[in-house]
Amino acid sequence: MSHTNSNSNNLYVRTLCAILFYTFIFFYLYIYQQDFLMLTQHLCSGGTTHYHPIIGTGTITILLALLQFGVGRLLRSFSILYALSYIPSFIVLAALTGIQLQANGYTFGVWPFMLPISLTLYALIIIILMRINIETKSMFHYTQQTIIISNTLIMLVGFLFTGLTSNSSATLHTQLKVERLLSEKQYDEALNILKQANNNSPSLSMLTAYTLSLKGELPEKLFTYSIAKGAQNLTPDSLHTRMAFYPEGKLFHHIGVYPKQRMGAHRYLDYLYRHHLGKRPFTDYYLMALLLDKKIDTFVAILPTLYDVHGPLPTHYREALLLYTHLRTNPSIIFHSNIMDADFQDFQTLENKYLNPDVRRNAMRDTYGNTYWYYFLYE
Repeated sequence: MSHTNSNSNNLYVRTLCAILFYTFIFFYLYIYQQDFLMLTQHLCSGGTTHYHPIIGTGTITILLALLQFGVGRLLRSFSILYALSYIPSFIVLAALTGIQLQANGYTFGVWPFMLPISLTLYALIIIILMRINIETKSMFHYTQQTIIISNTLIMLVGFLFTGLTSNSSATLHTQLKVERLLSEKQYDEALNILKQANNNSPSLSMLTAYTLSLKGELPEKLFTYSIAKGAQNLTPDSLHTRMAFYPEGKLFHHIGVYPKQRMGAHRYLDYLYRHHLGKRPFTDYYLMALLLDKKIDTFVAILPTLYDVHGPLPTHYREALLLYTHLRTNPSIIFHSNIMDADFQDFQTLENKYLNPDVRRNAMRDTYGNTYWYYFLYE
């Protein structure tokens, strides 16, 4: 292969790899992992700095480009495997987006140990390949097609490696996006994301309740979302329900006071109730906690002390009262509504239509999955 053709191939390969790499970087950093990088910066800075998508993407891209440039200088004459110069950048990129949820919180998992080990192994492999190349380059001549294919495959392996070793949890991606939107006070957008998620994880349930409460819609719409069963998911407990980077103190201060010691949602809400420390949103949090735990008798007993039961009531409270009226032989409160009574009659008719429990459950969820009736009887 002539010197001119060799230079031409090298330039073509470098251009091809650069186009592939920077296209991937843009979509990966700016679109797919934007919220993960916000969490990464939050952890690294101890919450003292805030991640900016454009600045962050640009800064990381420049640093990865400098890393590749340094390695690429060593492999500039190694056109058949020039794309290997991007591997350290892929390794660092995977480490930046490799945050994992563990018992003690969000951590970088094994990356603090694996990053130096991976880069060391890479350096050893490159030294060996360069020695082989020096000894054999006069014996082999590669066609441009072979060079393009080999480098393209290496880049694709790099893309695959980054995607597989980074955190691709759909649930955590959703949580991070919702927390970012909450930080920006874009509550409607956050609720749209939660509605589409159709995921009843404890943390997403907590965020759903909190976002609805911020909009004053908690007792109107909570059961229209996919939520985890039970009231224990209403507040952070650092085990099953937790914030990623959104300050949990904002949630506690929204409801009442920040607890001096960590306690579950049941104890926390009961503490606020007994000591009269709840703020305005607390009322609905407390009542909805009773409904989530299916303590419908307690709910009916407490509701008149917090709401005028003869006046307008939120949707889920009316659903609960109507259900209670039909379930109890001697109800302490009798609630009727022409429209809701007709809906509940249809609910019961549909229940009696199917003998198979699984078929019945699916049919009820499709039609009445957004009601407290379905939650109480089928969740």
